[in-house]
Amino acid sequence: MSETLETSGQLGVWADEIRAIGNTNPLLNFEPNPFGQLDLERSHPGGLAQFVTTKSTTLSSLFREALTFSKGLAAAKRISEKGSRLQSETGLSTIYLAGGLIGLKHDGFDLNLPIVLWPAQLGHRVEDFEVAITGSPMVNPGLSSALEVSYGVKLDADRLLGVLAQANDLMPLEVLEYVTSLVGSNANLEAKRLLVVGNFAVEPILLQNDMPRADTALLRTLAGLDAAPADSELEPEVQLVLDADAVQEGIVAKALAGDSFSVETLPGCGYTQTVVNVLANLALAKKSVLVVTPRRQTLDELADRLASIGLAGLGIRSAASWFDIVSAISRHEKASPVAFTAAKEVRATAKSQVEEYFSVLSTKNEALNASVTEILSTLATLSLMPHAPTATARISKSKLLQHQDRTVAMDLLTKAFELGEFQYGPQDTPWFGATFSDETDLQHVTDLASKLAASFDEISTAMAAFVAKLNLKPAAKFEDWGTLLQLAAGVRLTLDRFVEDVYQRDLGPLMIATGPRTSRSEMSGSDRRKLRKLAKEYLRPGMHVADLHVALTEIQDQKALWDSLALTSTAPSIVTGVSDLQVRYQAFAADLAEVQTHLDSSSETVPFARLPLKELGEALSKMSTDLNPLRNSAERAELLVELREVGLGDVSREFSRLHVQREHIAVELDQVFWQSALEYSVAKDARILGFTAERIEVIESDFKSADAAVVALGAADLASTQSGAWHASLLAHPAEALALKELLRSKTASYRALFQAAPNIAPNLASVVLASPFEVPNLVAAARFDVVLVLDAAGTTVAENLAALSRAKQVVAFGDTAIAGAFGFEIECHEVPLAPEESDDSVFEVVRKVFGIKTLQRSWRQNGQSLGRLVNREFYQNRISFEPTASEYLGDSNFSLVSVKTLDAELEKTIALIEEHAASSPEKSLMVGTASVEFAERLRLAVSKKKAQRPELGEFFDAHGREKFEIATIAELSHRIADVVIFSLGLESSPEILGDPNSRKFVANLLVSARSRIIAVSALDQIPEGWPLAKLLNDVFGAVAEPILDSEVSGDPMLADLALRLRKLGVRANLGFGENLELVLSYGNRAGVIQADWLQLNAPLVESLRLNPALLEAMAWKLIRVHSFELFSDPQTLALRIAISMGLPASTRQAVLFEERSKDDTDTGWGDSGSSNDRRLKEDKPPHWG
Repeated sequence: MSETLETSGQLGVWADEIRAIGNTNPLLNFEPNPFGQLDLERSHPGGLAQFVTTKSTTLSSLFREALTFSKGLAAAKRISEKGSRLQSETGLSTIYLAGGLIGLKHDGFDLNLPIVLWPAQLGHRVEDFEVAITGSPMVNPGLSSALEVSYGVKLDADRLLGVLAQANDLMPLEVLEYVTSLVGSNANLEAKRLLVVGNFAVEPILLQNDMPRADTALLRTLAGLDAAPADSELEPEVQLVLDADAVQEGIVAKALAGDSFSVETLPGCGYTQTVVNVLANLALAKKSVLVVTPRRQTLDELADRLASIGLAGLGIRSAASWFDIVSAISRHEKASPVAFTAAKEVRATAKSQVEEYFSVLSTKNEALNASVTEILSTLATLSLMPHAPTATARISKSKLLQHQDRTVAMDLLTKAFELGEFQYGPQDTPWFGATFSDETDLQHVTDLASKLAASFDEISTAMAAFVAKLNLKPAAKFEDWGTLLQLAAGVRLTLDRFVEDVYQRDLGPLMIATGPRTSRSEMSGSDRRKLRKLAKEYLRPGMHVADLHVALTEIQDQKALWDSLALTSTAPSIVTGVSDLQVRYQAFAADLAEVQTHLDSSSETVPFARLPLKELGEALSKMSTDLNPLRNSAERAELLVELREVGLGDVSREFSRLHVQREHIAVELDQVFWQSALEYSVAKDARILGFTAERIEVIESDFKSADAAVVALGAADLASTQSGAWHASLLAHPAEALALKELLRSKTASYRALFQAAPNIAPNLASVVLASPFEVPNLVAAARFDVVLVLDAAGTTVAENLAALSRAKQVVAFGDTAIAGAFGFEIECHEVPLAPEESDDSVFEVVRKVFGIKTLQRSWRQNGQSLGRLVNREFYQNRISFEPTASEYLGDSNFSLVSVKTLDAELEKTIALIEEHAASSPEKSLMVGTASVEFAERLRLAVSKKKAQRPELGEFFDAHGREKFEIATIAELSHRIADVVIFSLGLESSPEILGDPNSRKFVANLLVSARSRIIAVSALDQIPEGWPLAKLLNDVFGAVAEPILDSEVSGDPMLADLALRLRKLGVRANLGFGENLELVLSYGNRAGVIQADWLQLNAPLVESLRLNPALLEAMAWKLIRVHSFELFSDPQTLALRIAISMGLPASTRQAVLFEERSKDDTDTGWGDSGSSNDRRLKEDKPPHWG
């Protein structure tokens, strides 16, 4: 048979730990303690009589001598502060009046037990306290247990309290006699009259009495007796009621699936909202939940957060049960159905559209094995190289895939380079691309080119003289010569047949009269005959023209052309030598045409006939004198055939144009390949071109709105669902409904009373219970729960939570070991406090070791994290992922250090800072921490005096609810949060609290408590090296001058390119700022962050499109969404638009982006290799522009 908790000894270990709660328990081991007790037996008889009669009196009435009053006042203050702190940090109500004392030491039992306890209150007055009994007496549960264990007798608590009620004294002799009578005359009980006000706690005794009688699966697993079960394979759907990132949502799903585990709650990472989502989903699944935490504030914050989203009363607090039950009923009655399903359908549609776009970016083309994003990134990487490739040629789509392995292409292009193919481009020589059938053909053409070059000047001179005689404009191109000669020949022919006056006459009517019939319709027959006769009169005598209309039309055209070419207004005329020049021109033109047929036939090449005469002469001269481009022409021609066959003909031509060097062939080929690959991808997936910037913006906006709507309706849907169950239970159990109504009329309704009155209705009101782990035995009795959530679990042990754990099947423990530990606490005030020692593993650590852990490490603090990098580095191993604020980028700091010379000056400065904050920023909560107990007390006294001097500030000191102004030592702080924290060191010659073994956690807790700002004040410039935490605190004080560095290196080339363009426009741009901001910029006092869609392909959509942008906007960043296609298609226009949105004057549109530099200003001018990317940026155009 397997071991049990009892036989294994684990139950005994837990029992010992429970007995050690509070270090010493004055209800079991009472000892007189003037430092932390008020002994009313030593009070003034008159004051005591008043107290017995009225159950209330002042401390000054009880202790009337100055010395005893002073001691009593100090003790009362300590008791009150201890009670308040324990109430806040453990949920324990500890201020009691203890009456009567039973000692068992004479019988060998080390026990001194008070008999009766009255709940008491110490109300602070000006220089006094009011001591009051606030409740009915109860018997010390430790006494009952001790008598039964030691003597085997049972104490009748009701009888004892009955005796007490009949007496006129608070501790009558009859009570002592009754207790001693129970054990008989053989016992040696020592019974004493006792009336002491102090700090007492019955809960540890109740926990001990509640030790589990039987093993449970959860306890056995925690004890290591059974192996932890495998995690559930279920993936339940989560219904969020508050925004959650992917990790938070995963934690909710894991809890909903029934898994036990720990959740590490790094500061600012959504602790409370995660718990709220867990509770909402467990409630929706109709699971009963017990939430335990020692801190009352945590429970109140949780209840407030639930109420803020319309789920008031979802959790029933032990300290506010009636209020929470009434709130739950009110919620049930007001709830109404919401269109939650429809909202989810809208979100699903919007999500699919965004996912389609992201799929277009991220899906790899199977043939290319690359996505569009990868292609764009590769091209951007190439553009940022020192010698950025500039080739814009394309590989044909039919040949592209064979060049994924570019070995063949490299071999061919390298061979072309070696043959000199890239030495000359089409802009360098007319011989570029020339082809010849053989060497004889080559020789013939080159000879012909030399002949043309030799005769060009001669024919140019002759033509120039000829044109000058005609007084016409000089020819610009070779083809103009032909036009001029044709005009001269035509004029000569005309004047041979017609008189010169024919050029002076308006020939329009004559052309109509002599034209075809269709042209005669506008002219009468008589007019036509007259004009035909007139036209013939222009013929020279004896001349005949076959078609007079055609001849007149030619004359009209000659006249128009002559007028356009004539330098002065003259009639067409003739000169001698036209025929000779025509012959010479035609011969030259024929030779020129023959040479042209062997040259490059590309559409980019301008034919010789259309070249300006000067360029033609230069070309012919170059062709005749420089035959180097024709070297290896035969081999190159054969190689070009091979290149064209594999789709690289255009590439080779481009490389020739660029004069690509051997070492640049590979990168230029890469550029060409990936440009061609992009076009190939676009052609294969038509959706790519459909995602314009406008459309992307719309679908992203639609998704954000739809997702926010679903989360906003999540709580309302839960409320509606629970409302239906509530109304159904009322109809099914009318008697219980009446009993519940009567219970609520009493204005008191505990969890236990609720289930006693309405056991079938109660689960619809109290499925979630919020309590201190110490309250569980008395609060829920024998109730069982599906799940227990242990909050602030790093600061409490398994033993302290045993009552809760023994009642549940599943546990989820939330905690942060960097700021909390299971230190334990003291119930009583002692003059020399017992040094708290961290217990064995906290419940958080035990659950982590047994069941595993999830970590909340994404900070969502809208004000950033004060001293974020230091806190992250020193306490969290850089695991917190947080964003810097815009103000930090602009140079502001959320931490400041005030150095003073003396401790008195530190006190004065700290009070001044408190006063300044209360006057100028009363809307922000404030907390003051110090490392000195004595200095904390000095601060409190000084603040009290200041409040008396400036009563108008009193409202601030009473405001902010649970974030009310507080002065505390760093050891006293526990999970506190405030907008502003002042850390006044308070040390001069001794480390005091810094010497505590847990001081590192204390400092961490202080630093993470600040929501927006930390102000440090110190009289020490440097913490002495020998002091504990000296390095840490010196780092803290030195962090004021520690800037957030940017890496200036981005893993993304497109952003690096964009940053360079923005800097050229005068915008400050930094790459890799913080941890997650790839590119941030500022202009003036505006700061912006670039959000690139291609960097978010693998991020959860909710985070990348909604939560992260909302956080950054709250941090005062201007969000600039950049889409990959938009950036790649027109990077310069996008950069300019971004710059203008940041405040750059609109006139900058006309500014020259890159000014030309003189050669002396360039790298090459200084003898270095040119590395500037300016030309690339200026000339850059998207590959798909062609």
